[in-house]
Amino acid sequence: MSTAESKGTEDTMPETQEASAPAPAQEKEKEQAPAGQEAEEGEEQEAIFDAPLVLLELGSRRVKGTLKIPQVRLQESVVNLKQLLRDVPELCHISNSCHLATVPAEEVAEHLQKKSSGNASKKKKHGQRKQGSRQAPNHPFQDTTSLDESAILAECETLAKGDYLVLVPDAYTSKTAWEHVNHVREILRNPPGPLSGMSGSVPIADHDGQEALSDEDALATAAKIPDAPLPVPVNLESFYSGEQQDADGVRTIDVVAELTRPHPVCAREIVPSGWNPVPSNRRLLNDFFYLRIASANDNVVHVTACKAGFFQNSSTDTVFNPEVAKNSPTCPTLVELLASVLPGFLQQYKALLASAEKRNEALLRSSGLSEPDVTSITTNINLPLYYAEANRAPIMPHPQGQWNDVVDTPHPHDRNRASQVMYDTLNMAETVGNPRDWNEEYQGLLEMPVESLDQRIARARLLEALHNDFADNARRGAVALVEGSLLALNPSEAPESHVYVFNNVFLSVARMEHGFGIDAESKLDPALNPVATYCGSNHDLQAIKSINYVLERQRLNEPKPEEPGDRLHTLNTVLVDFQGHRIIAQSLVPGILQNDHAKSLLYGSIDFGAKINAKAEIADDVTSLMKSLYIEGGRVKPSPAGEETDAEADAELTLSAPVTSKGLRGADGRRYILDVTRTTPLDLNHYQEKDLEEKPLDETQYVALLRPELVQQLVDTKRRAQEVLRRQAAETIYADFEKEHGKQTEEEPWSAETTSALEQAIRDAREKVPDAKLPKIDSNLFTVHQPKEFRDEQVLADARELAEFLVETQLPSLVTGLRTGALTPSDGAALVTTMHNFGINVRYIGQIAEGLLEAETTKLLPAKEGSEISTALPAAAQALNELCEIEMVARSCKWIFRRVMLQQETADQTLATTLVRLLNAVLGKLGDGNAADDETSSSSAEVEAWLLGSGSSSSFSAGARQLRQAIRASVKQHFGYELRWWWAKEEDAETSSKENQEEEDSEPEVAAPGSTEGKNTSVDRAYLPALLRRICQVCGIRVASRNYVFEAETPFFETDMVDVIPVIKTSRPEWCLQEVRDRIAAARSRISVKAGAPQELHTAYQLSMEALNMVCQIEGPVHRNALSCIMTVSDILRIVRDIGGAISQHRRALALAQVLGSRDTDNVAAMHLALGSLYHMQHVYDCAVEHLRRAAYLFELMAGPRAQQLSAIYQRLATIYLEIGEAEKAFACANEAMSRCGDDKHQIALLCHLSAQAMAGLQCWTQSLEFERSAYAIFKTLYGPKSPRTTESAQTVKALTQRCVDERRASQQQAEEQAQLEKKRLRAIKASAKKKKGKAGKKK
Repeated sequence: MSTAESKGTEDTMPETQEASAPAPAQEKEKEQAPAGQEAEEGEEQEAIFDAPLVLLELGSRRVKGTLKIPQVRLQESVVNLKQLLRDVPELCHISNSCHLATVPAEEVAEHLQKKSSGNASKKKKHGQRKQGSRQAPNHPFQDTTSLDESAILAECETLAKGDYLVLVPDAYTSKTAWEHVNHVREILRNPPGPLSGMSGSVPIADHDGQEALSDEDALATAAKIPDAPLPVPVNLESFYSGEQQDADGVRTIDVVAELTRPHPVCAREIVPSGWNPVPSNRRLLNDFFYLRIASANDNVVHVTACKAGFFQNSSTDTVFNPEVAKNSPTCPTLVELLASVLPGFLQQYKALLASAEKRNEALLRSSGLSEPDVTSITTNINLPLYYAEANRAPIMPHPQGQWNDVVDTPHPHDRNRASQVMYDTLNMAETVGNPRDWNEEYQGLLEMPVESLDQRIARARLLEALHNDFADNARRGAVALVEGSLLALNPSEAPESHVYVFNNVFLSVARMEHGFGIDAESKLDPALNPVATYCGSNHDLQAIKSINYVLERQRLNEPKPEEPGDRLHTLNTVLVDFQGHRIIAQSLVPGILQNDHAKSLLYGSIDFGAKINAKAEIADDVTSLMKSLYIEGGRVKPSPAGEETDAEADAELTLSAPVTSKGLRGADGRRYILDVTRTTPLDLNHYQEKDLEEKPLDETQYVALLRPELVQQLVDTKRRAQEVLRRQAAETIYADFEKEHGKQTEEEPWSAETTSALEQAIRDAREKVPDAKLPKIDSNLFTVHQPKEFRDEQVLADARELAEFLVETQLPSLVTGLRTGALTPSDGAALVTTMHNFGINVRYIGQIAEGLLEAETTKLLPAKEGSEISTALPAAAQALNELCEIEMVARSCKWIFRRVMLQQETADQTLATTLVRLLNAVLGKLGDGNAADDETSSSSAEVEAWLLGSGSSSSFSAGARQLRQAIRASVKQHFGYELRWWWAKEEDAETSSKENQEEEDSEPEVAAPGSTEGKNTSVDRAYLPALLRRICQVCGIRVASRNYVFEAETPFFETDMVDVIPVIKTSRPEWCLQEVRDRIAAARSRISVKAGAPQELHTAYQLSMEALNMVCQIEGPVHRNALSCIMTVSDILRIVRDIGGAISQHRRALALAQVLGSRDTDNVAAMHLALGSLYHMQHVYDCAVEHLRRAAYLFELMAGPRAQQLSAIYQRLATIYLEIGEAEKAFACANEAMSRCGDDKHQIALLCHLSAQAMAGLQCWTQSLEFERSAYAIFKTLYGPKSPRTTESAQTVKALTQRCVDERRASQQQAEEQAQLEKKRLRAIKASAKKKKGKAGKKK
């Protein structure tokens, strides 16, 4: 809400839009809604109203005025409205210890009238306050009605009457008083900005209009393009805003810099006083603690926090006097007290809020976080909004998870921060009051009603908040565990079995062996397998996500009230990787720590299969659940080690879930399914069936499973094939009917009987087509619990089919998509996501790299046989092969990093020294090594000891060589791939040196002409910045963003290591609400299939905006799903040629991605590229060049100089420079694009044409003709002589040839004229000389 919008009047009443009487515009929208729209049918129009609010003056608590909060949903809860009101700048000083109340409109009007007429008398009365008063009213009203926070607004009768809302502080406890102090600290550091609506009144940018700029304005923008170097330099110092970024010309929207800009200082420090703790006699008077507060002018006051609020006491830094100070009121909030007792605080606080408003406006203007008023497609769209916060500027700290940080990050002296850190370190927040019961909250929210969309939105909002809080507590607990701040619940057991509890979060550690790798012959040996529990936790998390998805669908399809125990339940799970440790954080099953597990076990086993249960009270539900995941029951028996004491437990059973899974009944009566680590079949490509027959897998071994996406891909493929057969059967029946009854026309239609018979025949023909044969999965296949005689051959055949489908269908499809440029991942994370979408595990990345390597030498046949020019695949294969190698090297470094970190506690050197040694060994340049050291192979223990500083290596170079050899061996072992591009020159140099030493005494041999024997033919295509980025991302390392000298032996130093941060994986669903996912999927389907149909695009826009609105209602605009919605909206606007709207939406998405912590992801780079193209279409050349240069910077940083997008970026830059008359820069960009496009002949032809235009602009006609002739030759070969491209190029060649001929003629004519002039000059000289000579003779 803007400032003008927030001003209210004293006679303003709430206006509601009832569901039964929608506005005319809404009625019209309903009439024009397309038939295919996937909206909720039968739902009433949402009722909204403008909530009237009373504002009170700081300190005096008198009525200051009123304002309206627009578009509040009547179905919203009171507690959510209270949370929103606390973000209003005029009310942000009130903490969560408050409640909402209503005041009659008549009383509010009376107070406003008194305010306008009696200010003088009130000021006089305020000055006569009794000395030492310790009580002040929380509000000046006589008749108020408190609202129940669990109720919804529609149930509040006083609001229906038109009463005003007022936020009233409550009495404090010691904990809530301290929370209030922290809240005040936060708003003084980072105050909220004013609320704003979705449509927004702030302009997005100077050039976000609907029409392209005129030629004059476009040239004006071209003059603003900075003179930046070409090609775009990739300096890490340019990553963040600063002088280096401006010099390199890679500026970007820096939302975080705007958010962290300092504000006016109101209070320099608010810290606990040295007079704490409170004496016992003062504790009896409800004193909680004491504060020492220093203003910006160094005025110091001592404040007491008590049950009624805060007051100034009479203490000083040297004298303790807890009595109330003279003229000090007891205020319900700390800000009001400071406004009363600190001179100048109130004026500084107002300046603070004004600064926040200005920052908010600047942020909206620069980032595009507010949506423009788009009219080309949204004429009939009027969706209800979630209050007015859908486009508020997000207030967030520096994003966590970024792999680098600003060099020399300022660390100012701040006692507020110090006291808060100590408060968090001592876990006071967890020890004060009752800890949260995460499991009860989680299960209770899942069991909320879901009949209506409002109920599902309210439920999703609470679930998102719970997931965020749980993940934060899991992160903090994992850090505390690794740092040794937690005590184990079972200290007497082995360290590998220790479990911990942090704020009711159950923590366990997934241990790894210290062995360096898995030997090929010992792949099934658990003693040498270092990743069994680590990979098991990954599989468990995937299974939880799959089960949660099935259970959620069941709840939505059967929205009936649940009783505890009606359905199966899972636990909220988070995996935290921190300093080499993997911490598994889960919510606690009620009673799990007190009861005997064997008594509560209903299904599975808790002793590795020694005893197996499958009780009837849970078996049917587990079977039904697993069938949704294509898992069939299989016969199992207990392991031979089991003690035969329970006949029922030891009998042969049929289990659908893995034997190691656990079905428990908690103390709350609910049934929980845990440890379902195998919901997909074994990857039989990874194993030899003969080995599995001889030695089945047990619970301690590494299990290579297929991904659930692969199973779904096979199911979808079979269903599509079935649908094709049914369609063919229907077409055959229809053709037979046409032969028998003739073709049906409008003039001669078939009879009703014939039509009915046709329909019945088609139905019968479709039913005769057999159903798709879906795969059957047995979770216990090839385990010690399932002997060969228990095995189902059909299950084994389906497992083989899945493995074959992966290798023969999915892998070739992915490689083909990457080779042809249909798939364009630009960094390791995007590549892994693409592989997972195809159902391919990361262990197959070596095969993908091999397939891409073959593409570099594979040629396609030319269009014309016998031509000398052949076409190759695009340059994507080169860049993506290097990207695959970067990912493999980074993951090998991650495994080494984990094992080294597990031993860091016993090392003598610091953690920073270990990290520096690791990065220097991988990324630095090796010095001259000792040949004897190079020939000696090192074990994994020696390599790890060297990294920890306790090795016996004679030099750093020798240890680094051993580490690199270990990485190459790890890549070969885990991925089956031999590194081509990493450290190739060093190896060749070493090999050449050794060969030279051996051949010193021998006679040299003369090589044949043209022979490459004895020459270094390896090419080092390693790009070190990209590998540094990926290693930091997968290991959780943060380094300083500076320009490292990789040519040095030690490019990194201890001062470059910024932090080691937790890397988190959660069980939360990808989409916060199923409706959001379904609407975005439907919108994208309409965009891709029917992009040219206006009605379809209109429907897609509606669906996207509805999805965005839902996300804003659930989590606000700063959410990962909001980013997907905004990008979908932008694509629609681009298709309908609303370039201005598309630009604003892209800017909005770019700013949102940065706030979410994504500065250099695949999507962010693509956004910059899209913005550059859109600005180019609008002829806003300065913005276009800025975004294109940033895109080139990011793509090269992520994927190296051969990134497949770089050629297109430089080509567009060349086009822009041509349009603004910068032919020299255009030629430089075209040359750069040509050097990065590989052997893509089509791209080369286009760039030759562009270079010809640039040379023509420089008046170099001969060079221009040469480039155009090259383009013509390629076009003719690719597309034939009659192609429009070839014809156009031929005409250009003809024109350029004529221009060269004319130029040569003109040059010859000019030369002849010069010659004639020279002859005339010479004749004149001779005549003059002859004349002078004649005169001289006459004189004689």
